[in-house]
Amino acid sequence: MKKRKSVLALTAALLLLPALRSFAQEEAPEQLMKDVAYNEVQDRGRQSCWIYHVERKAEGHTLSELQIESTDGPVYRLLAVDGQPLTAEQSRAEDNRLASLLAHPEQQRKIAQAHEQDEERLQRLTALLPTAFTYTEVSHDAKSIRLLFAPNPDFHPPTYEARAFASLSGSIEIDAAQKRLMHLDGSLIHPVDFGFGLIGRIEQGGSFSIARTPVSDTHWKTSRVAVHVNGRIILFKSISKQQDEMRSDFHPLPDHTTLKDAVRLLDEKEANPAAMHSTP
Repeated sequence: MKKRKSVLALTAALLLLPALRSFAQEEAPEQLMKDVAYNEVQDRGRQSCWIYHVERKAEGHTLSELQIESTDGPVYRLLAVDGQPLTAEQSRAEDNRLASLLAHPEQQRKIAQAHEQDEERLQRLTALLPTAFTYTEVSHDAKSIRLLFAPNPDFHPPTYEARAFASLSGSIEIDAAQKRLMHLDGSLIHPVDFGFGLIGRIEQGGSFSIARTPVSDTHWKTSRVAVHVNGRIILFKSISKQQDEMRSDFHPLPDHTTLKDAVRLLDEKEANPAAMHSTP
């Protein structure tokens, strides 16, 4: 009888082992977000060049663009407006705009500086993820982990930018295997005042949404960005940030692709629409 009980106990232990191992491997949300933030920052720090399609909303219109991330920053060519190909006049305007960009180094420097500032801002905000919010896990399977997040009352934002970001509440979805950000959807559930409202204010209801997708074994890219924020700054100047952008059809380019190379490639793609969706 003792031998039979021992066999049954051993069998039960073996059956429970995978579940126990899985439980032991699960991380606390805070540690998970530290790993996610680290992976995102490391990926953004690697130099890489890409070509992809962009569809964005602007002033009541839908603009379709072909964009390249070069070593000197991003450059794009407008392809269509509201689903309609460019007219001959619009196409010439794009030719002139890109030619002017190549002919004016100061414009190129402005693009490069703006791109660098955007990347630095994203890295700063990504680095805040582990400490700016509290997290609650709501689902976890082999593919993804979904968390709810809310402002951390113990977090002291170092800048106005960090304060606005840290005031979001919402949900975040993480790739379980790679510990990479898949989706983040947040909104401001209350207004954010700066300097007791004297310096500025961001209105309640503002929203921020981002989606990331794997484009290679080592790289993830942003496939959707939606930002809708309203408020005011000093002297009652109103501010409005309205961005709604989808990105798709990512293809890698040589890591040394310059802005000049990018403009040449955009011109080639525009001249040959059949190659628009092919790998360069």
